Amino acid sequence: MQVKITYMIFCPKCHNPVIENAKFCHNCGANVDVPMVECVHCGKKNPLDAKFCYHCHLPARVLELSPISKSKSRYLLNFDDALVLEGQIKNLFFETLKDLAGWMQPKNVEAYLQNMITSGFLETVDTRAKQIALDCELRFMNEGKPAREKLEKEIQNGIYFLALYFIVFNCKDLNPIQLSEKIFQYERINFTKQSIKDIILDFLDLDKEKEKIYFDAFNIPEDKLIGSYKQFLFTAKEEYPIFICDQSWLGNSKEGFAMTPFALYWRSAMHPPQKIYYHHLSHLAREKSWITINKLFFNVNPSINIKMLILLERLKNLYVYE
Repeated sequence: MQVKITYMIFCPKCHNPVIENAKFCHNCGANVDVPMVECVHCGKKNPLDAKFCYHCHLPARVLELSPISKSKSRYLLNFDDALVLEGQIKNLFFETLKDLAGWMQPKNVEAYLQNMITSGFLETVDTRAKQIALDCELRFMNEGKPAREKLEKEIQNGIYFLALYFIVFNCKDLNPIQLSEKIFQYERINFTKQSIKDIILDFLDLDKEKEKIYFDAFNIPEDKLIGSYKQFLFTAKEEYPIFICDQSWLGNSKEGFAMTPFALYWRSAMHPPQKIYYHHLSHLAREKSWITINKLFFNVNPSINIKMLILLERLKNLYVYE
């Protein structure tokens, strides 16, 4: 996506309107020949160095916002033929299930697939795939090509939660961790800062973790808060953490992670501080005893690592399509 840059017609210092081609403000003398960039979320113009969009409050730094590529279906979904689409949906389900099973038990994926047959869940997949395919074929016939992106989103999202449902309720004896059943209320949800906070807290279910977690920034001990901001929590103005996890052995908050409604911040031992905006998520993988996020090392404990992958996959799909 190409970033569209224009030039402001108001003063960045005193905010008075100025002549469109002016180089200096007639009111305060400040340089007004400052490039502007359109927020990719709402289209409003912001200064090039803006940290947040003044209109929608999402991160608005041009170097971090662009280019943003929407996630694409693994298959070129055929909405003209319900029978072909049904087969593609089944394939997408099994690929998604293998990803989730690989995050849970990398060396035991076959056991999850075998459980599909013995549990009878395969019939549920067949029925659901047929229903989705017939519904999408009809909607595509009525709405045409403009509906393709929306339909692909709905299919990917629905299949993700269907595979996740199978993992949570049909594979309890295989799963190394227990996921909260609350996560299924977020299959369909409106995009707000509060909803992102709720999704994060319910997917991670941090109350069941042994790590030291501070949920309320205003009640965090001052030394922990200051230490986190110095070491890894490099947030923008008015970007407040939903929680902070202190992983430092010496208690000086040199290592840990935190999440805001916009981004994940962390620092691991022997690694530099890192951050990822949710709308920049692309590559999520489980390695040996750690995970990688956009190929960056992340490690807390086996439980949080797995839940973080599942959470970030949900946030990735939510952000890129909103």
